[in-house]
Amino acid sequence: DKASKAADHAAADSKKAGRKADDGWIKSKIYAQYMTEWTTVLDDSDIDVDVNKGVVTLKGTVKSAAARTKAVSIAKGTDGVKSVKDLLKVASTN
Repeated sequence: DKASKAADHAAADSKKAGRKADDGWIKSKIYAQYMTEWTTVLDDSDIDVDVNKGVVTLKGTVKSAAARTKAVSIAKGTDGVKSVKDLLKVASTN
């Protein structure tokens, strides 16, 4: 389908462009996966994704421990990710 062809194109383009494009592709891929989860576990989350040489840093706030686990799991499962630094905070329910 079109989405998988676009992802394949992005991967091929990133390999041609070098490390910076690889990190950008990883970041885009993680955000795309987060968007598919936004209506379920990750709704009301505010996650910032930074990628440097395949190392992903997650910052921001999630609504629950389950959301934190899901966000980290998605990042770790993304092609090209070497490791994930989890700096996410679980929002307190006041």
